Amino acid sequence: MNKKQLIKTIEELNELLVDPDGPEAPMSTEGTEDELCAILIKEALRLIEPADKLSDGTKTLIQELCDDHLDEMDAKTIEVLERCGYEFSDPDEGEEEAPEDAPEDDDNLELVAEVNSAERLKDLKEIAKSYDEFKSIRGELSAYKTADELRDAMLEYLEEEPEEKEEEPEEEKKPAKAEKKPAAKKEEKVKLGKKSSTIDGLIVGAKVRFTSSSSSKKAPNKKLIGEIVSIKIEPRDQNEYVRIKTKLGYFHKVSKYVEIID
Repeated sequence: MNKKQLIKTIEELNELLVDPDGPEAPMSTEGTEDELCAILIKEALRLIEPADKLSDGTKTLIQELCDDHLDEMDAKTIEVLERCGYEFSDPDEGEEEAPEDAPEDDDNLELVAEVNSAERLKDLKEIAKSYDEFKSIRGELSAYKTADELRDAMLEYLEEEPEEKEEEPEEEKKPAKAEKKPAAKKEEKVKLGKKSSTIDGLIVGAKVRFTSSSSSKKAPNKKLIGEIVSIKIEPRDQNEYVRIKTKLGYFHKVSKYVEIID
């Protein structure tokens, strides 16, 4: 995003949200890029509604704010944006899933953590260019427009890696390394939430029903059923997030937006 796009978005939201005959003054379009981002986050985003008709440019910019400025948003703003169909990445979701999907690969775990810690689209592209594990998707990097979209693609690719490595003939030649790895994974798993601290009966392994967001690339606004694979409270906003495995792939939601299936 650039300053011109930020100003255009503020002007559009002023027209939508501010009554010209009312007492409220319109949001300022003066300032640096960081100051304009702060104006949108603190004054405008919590006021939009699902029925509001926004331009494609404004929708894209709001999603970029969700990707790059999550730590500056309060819980109320995040709740409103989720209700409007915007998605938020869980920066540690790969660390939670890795013990189950890649138990024999410590290097893979470190790479999953690096992918999840990258907050910007350009950082993810640099990772893809630096590691041979992503060689097959380098030619498609320009097709990804959001950090969340590229991150999901990279994580899904890494999740397929362990199946190929199970048959490595050298596995028996490294017994010491193989013994250390399970212990490391068990320690990680102990740190993860096995059950919800806010929803009774919501545990890892539970089957749930939920509706995907309208901006989802995999299945927009679909009623889906899946299995909880991880539960984590995000320190930045104190919301509890769950990661759900479905036939269409992985989705993450705030736990209060899922329904347990008996």
